[in-house]
Order: sequence, then C-alpha cells, then structure tokens
Amino acid sequence: LHKFYMSNHDYVIIDSKFSKEQNLLLYNQVCKNKMFSEKEHLKNNSHEKSESSIFGRRTDTNFHKQQINEVDELISWIETSLIEASKNFSLNSITKQPSNQFDPNDFEIRQCWGATYKGHEWLMEHNHFPWTLSFVYYVSMPKGASGLMMGDDEIEMYEGDCIFFLGSQYHGVRPSHTMNDTRCVIAGNILYVPRI
Repeated sequence: LHKFYMSNHDYVIIDSKFSKEQNLLLYNQVCKNKMFSEKEHLKNNSHEKSESSIFGRRTDTNFHKQQINEVDELISWIETSLIEASKNFSLNSITKQPSNQFDPNDFEIRQCWGATYKGHEWLMEHNHFPWTLSFVYYVSMPKGASGLMMGDDEIEMYEGDCIFFLGSQYHGVRPSHTMNDTRCVIAGNILYVPRI
C-alpha cells in the first residue's frame, strides 16, 4: 500500500497505484453498464423512499458480480486494502493499537456500483447507514472536479484514490462548474459478518 493515512474524520484513503490505462478500462465498463440516472429511477419508482442524492448516471448495485475482469481486479484490491483500513477504524486513541475484538477478514462487499457525473451534477449529503463501512474509488477526477464533502470539510481526491469511511458518515459532493470532463467513481457498501 503506497499512500495510507487516517484523518480525524474517521476515513482512510489508500492510493491504488492503478495505471491510467486500468482506470480508462474501468471508466469504459462503468459507461457501458450505466442503467439510469437516479432522478429517472426515483421518478419511475415513486414507492421507493429516498432523499434523492445522485444526479448523475449509475450502474446497478451488483456491479461487482457482473464478471467483468477490470472490476473484479479492482474489487480484489479493495478487499485486500479493506483488511488494513478496517484496523485503523478500531485504533485505541491512547495506545494507537487496533482492537483485537474483530476479524478483519469478516468484512464483505455487499453492494457496488459505478457512477458518472458531469460538472453541474452533484451528490446531496447522505449516509449509507446501516451499512458498516462504505468506499468510493476514484476512476476519473478531471481538473476542477469537486472533492468529497464530509461535514464542512472538502477532501481532495485524486484518480486512483479509494476512500473508506463509516457507513453512518454523512458525505456529499458539490457541483463542479469548472469541470469540463466527466467524473467517474466506483462505490460500495460493506457489511461486517462475523463467522462464529
């Protein structure tokens, strides 16, 4: 793991070191598998309760189960990184040692989707509770793209970064009026399933 650090906002960012070519292949797969805009989906499924947050286009939430080589490679890397990232969420504030009260191998990615956003599209503040953890991998972050908002703080993200955070953490993205290209992410929700 090349870049690995923890913030006081309960998130971990890891640099994947995926090449530009790998990210381009991921971008193409997200674009190829996009199903609908969140706005269209909510309009056609009014029975679903939502505070409508995504005004971009996204894939279905089983993107990690489509047997797409590029996505499988990314998910494998995320699962490996998750073991180390999860330890950082359990650090004792005094000893700085991780808790031994959980098995970091018991986390499972249960939902995953790709999404694209143009400059005027945004992500309203929301959380993913009751999921244990969530992640966002940045496939494409064009110049001028807004970072991830957590509270009042904007976290600058770069292509190839993956951020892990608590499922209860509120987050969002502001419109990027200076961004000319499309921002693309692959995100997901993680559940802790202890094997007893």
